[in-house]
Amino acid sequence: EQEKNVQTIDDLERKVEALKRTLQEEQTSSKNSQRKLEEKTRRLSITLQEREKSLENEKRTRLQHGQEMHSRLSESSTELQNMKKRVMELEGEVADGINALDEEKKRSARE
Repeated sequence: EQEKNVQTIDDLERKVEALKRTLQEEQTSSKNSQRKLEEKTRRLSITLQEREKSLENEKRTRLQHGQEMHSRLSESSTELQNMKKRVMELEGEVADGINALDEEKKRSARE
């Protein structure tokens, strides 16, 4: 009976040792997985920050480009308005010249 109890105790001690090793392996595996996950999270965070910076730079560049285009368009519009005014002035001068020429022809015809 005592020998059987010793055998049972030895078996239980071997099982406990095996369970301790298994637990140790699982803890090590879990720590390794956690480290890998933390590293992956860190890399993803860095990538996300880089993309956010890139998008912010692109947004700033596009906004600046849009402002430049708006400024050029405004300048072109002003130039166009000035040209239209000048054309109207020239048309007036041409009409005045034609009227003066007609008056001169009439005066010459009367004389």
